[in-house]
Amino acid sequence: MSRVSPPDYVTTLFTQGVLRAAGVFGAIGALIAALGDLSSAFLPAPPPAMNTVLWLSLAEFVTFLTPKTQAELLVGHYLGVLFIPLNVLGLWHVYLGLAHRGGRFPVVFLVVGTFIAVAGAAFHGMVGLAVTAVRAGDGATLEAAQAYFEPFGWILVLTAGTLFLGLAGWIVTRRSAFPRWVVLLSPGPVQLWILGLAYVVPLDLSVALLVSGFNLSIFVFLVVSTVTLWAYDPLNPGV
Repeated sequence: MSRVSPPDYVTTLFTQGVLRAAGVFGAIGALIAALGDLSSAFLPAPPPAMNTVLWLSLAEFVTFLTPKTQAELLVGHYLGVLFIPLNVLGLWHVYLGLAHRGGRFPVVFLVVGTFIAVAGAAFHGMVGLAVTAVRAGDGATLEAAQAYFEPFGWILVLTAGTLFLGLAGWIVTRRSAFPRWVVLLSPGPVQLWILGLAYVVPLDLSVALLVSGFNLSIFVFLVVSTVTLWAYDPLNPGV
């Protein structure tokens, strides 16, 4: 029985042009999301914790953010919830590079990464509401919100951390189109670089790196990935 070629509207998703465009737009989305983090959470003051993800103690986090203006919170809110989903384009770009030699992990990466992008946008959207509750002196609402915010945050952190470890392992084994050195600039290691750098740079830059570290790590990786795979053709991987 002869093999039937897929229709053009299917193969279009796997072209070099789509690979490039998905990487570029995914990187733009991650950069704008990082700017949203800065608008929502940057303050020239010592943060309550030294890490590169949103602090998972809701009361501690939103108390830190109470000096933010309503305009800053709104700008950060909409930049996050509207542009974090663009990461899905970046996920497709990375998937095309990971699927170079087949295997199941690239599909897992795409599915789980999409979950993280969608859930991450929802998580980001909760921050401004929590800060508003604190300003209003509504302690009951803030206490109730912890049941929504804190477990949600842990799910995202653990899921993303596991996925980033899997991504690094897949690149190291050379089962993708990425050269092995790219693992050093994948999201997990980049967040570690950011964390280390935050301890030695001036306070303002340190806080900026910490509050935007997650989306910034995605941006760095997608820029590196797009440049590295620019000449790669998923439909002709051997060329």
